[in-house]
Amino acid sequence: MATGLAFNETEKIKMKIYRSRVLAVVVFVLLARQISHADVTVTAVGTPTFDLVDWHLYAAPTDGSFQALYPNHFPRVVHSGFEHELSDGLALTGYAANDVYSTSDFTDPNAVHLGYALVPKSDAPAGSTQDYASGPTIPNGILPITAAGDAYVNGTLFEAGPGAFGTPLPPIDGFDGRSHFVVDHWDNNTFARPDLESLVGDYEYRIAVRDVNNNGYDISAKFAVVPEPTTLAPLGLVIASLAGWVRRSPR
Repeated sequence: MATGLAFNETEKIKMKIYRSRVLAVVVFVLLARQISHADVTVTAVGTPTFDLVDWHLYAAPTDGSFQALYPNHFPRVVHSGFEHELSDGLALTGYAANDVYSTSDFTDPNAVHLGYALVPKSDAPAGSTQDYASGPTIPNGILPITAAGDAYVNGTLFEAGPGAFGTPLPPIDGFDGRSHFVVDHWDNNTFARPDLESLVGDYEYRIAVRDVNNNGYDISAKFAVVPEPTTLAPLGLVIASLAGWVRRSPR
């Protein structure tokens, strides 16, 4: 009987812990729903001769993830399917492409990335590239393309100053143009401004992609960073206590 009692008490304790964890997860989900979900908006500026495609927000390490996502670039081999390279890479690696991320997703060595590809429009000038002898190109005449911008949290700069992102996309000698570019921007806690007290909040990456003629695209990529589910366990216990108090209160 004593052993049985100990077993039952243990089971009760386990059940309490389990319920608190479930409540913590529920609270995590509810908090996530209260913060804006991912929203990537791409707006053409001027008359670009290239398209911006296959854009994704995802959480991944800062080191090695680019190589893992784009195996045809490391080492560089002739390939096609530029319009879905990132989608294929995300499926291959399993990196999380979500609309809400935990603080650990946004803490070094991890980061929240914005990736996309630039590809020639179907009526773009024809020429040679690394991937074919003749075909549509992003011609050297409009290169380099620059992709620059900033990260914002709750409407203010996430970093101490402007210029979080800055990526030049140059021509390659010996070819008429580029078949495509794959681009990756990321940020994390390492670059947070000193007065930022918490990583939790609504984020936006604002990127301007421009060729030398100032044609291109504006990107707005929004996502949320929320607390770790484990840090919400005490809150789950508080909610459980309140729920018990409500059930026991007189009607």
